[in-house]
Amino acid sequence: MRILCLIFCAFCVSQMVSAQSEVPPRVATNNVGKMKTKGEILFEKANQAFENQDDEAAFKYYLQSAKAGYIDAYVEVGDCYEQGWGVEINNEKALEWYKKSAYASVALGQYLLGRAYFLGLLGLEVDKQKGIEWLWKAESGLSEDAAAFLADCFIEGNGVEQNIEEGVRLLKEAAEWGNEYAQKELARRYENRSWSRKRLGKSQILAQ
Repeated sequence: MRILCLIFCAFCVSQMVSAQSEVPPRVATNNVGKMKTKGEILFEKANQAFENQDDEAAFKYYLQSAKAGYIDAYVEVGDCYEQGWGVEINNEKALEWYKKSAYASVALGQYLLGRAYFLGLLGLEVDKQKGIEWLWKAESGLSEDAAAFLADCFIEGNGVEQNIEEGVRLLKEAAEWGNEYAQKELARRYENRSWSRKRLGKSQILAQ
């Protein structure tokens, strides 16, 4: 009886090994071993086409990716419509896709929408308050561009009450996150000592 059990177990193991060997390898996986979504695959094709300077193909794949529900593609479609990359410039459609991106909590989309409201771009009326609201949301999502934009607003008192200390904090934050404008602006201001004692408190001067 024991011999029969051993034979049966050996047979089961051999069948399992055989079945596993027949399973085809997954060719589309991401860095954690999960199957890539259709939207993600299309997004990668779009990026490759853009690198190859094939704007029409890039736009086609970005749009397909976005329609497949891949939220990172939303802002790229909007950017194509705004810049005219692979498609005719269409501010209305650019704004539509930026809004979709922003409401999907994509920091870049929130920044671009906030910038559009603040500056009155893409056919929008200037609405600095709404622009600031979206810029703060983008900054909370670690958008270096939003942090740099807000820094200028606070330093200049544009759209918000002037607050040099907050502006410096945001400028440093943006610089730490890799924003080249913020890095250069910090260096320029420190070199020229643009923040005078009349504009900065003692603690902020010492922090320089």
